[in-house]
Amino acid sequence: MLSFWNLIEAHVLRALRTEHGVSVKDVRKALQYAERELRIDRLLLRRELCSHAGQLFLDRYGELISLSTSGQLAMKRLLDARDGFKYYEAGMDLGFSEAPAERFEILPGKILGEYEKMVPEFDITAIDATLPIEAQQVQMRKLVKAKLEQAKRLRVAP
Repeated sequence: MLSFWNLIEAHVLRALRTEHGVSVKDVRKALQYAERELRIDRLLLRRELCSHAGQLFLDRYGELISLSTSGQLAMKRLLDARDGFKYYEAGMDLGFSEAPAERFEILPGKILGEYEKMVPEFDITAIDATLPIEAQQVQMRKLVKAKLEQAKRLRVAP
């Protein structure tokens, strides 16, 4: 008799094979790698499991790990599988590098630098996005409340 979890695994396996084009061989390889190297039992039940272009990946600690290629980081496979990047989306107009992977390393730092320049100019307040959403919400409410109180004081009576 199958358990509830076995039924979920069977459903995920069918979806990976029929809807996402992942071969049974790649699923088996991914399951073995996840158990042996990552100590993950029941991989098919994990939210972090994802697929793209017939390959299996695990989103772990912010890194996309290719389970189909025994744990290689997935940037190269994603770059190869994609039809191409838009000129501006990939930062090609900025002239940092002709190599796509190198641009992806450079571009986020440049974007962050531009945001940091905007902070004093536009009085932007940063909130730590790594905090739980509830903590972020508390900070945001305090900030908005202070701005609303400031606006009330500045409001001119008719």
